[in-house]
Amino acid sequence: MSEKIDFVVRCQVCDCYKSVSCTLDQYDRWQSGEYIQNAMPQLSVNERELLMSKICGECFDKMYEEEDDE
Repeated sequence: MSEKIDFVVRCQVCDCYKSVSCTLDQYDRWQSGEYIQNAMPQLSVNERELLMSKICGECFDKMYEEEDDE
């Protein structure tokens, strides 16, 4: 079993802090080019977005809610 690692990520928009966990193997696979959804399938869409863009799910939804209305 691969070592578990925990990230505490600050949202660039609202400055909230969120915690995300994965294994070292999953992190290495993602950093080596594997799609994050394949490398870390146990994470929610919001957790994966936070790792990739440093934007929490709530802020991401607010940023794009106007596009959804069109």
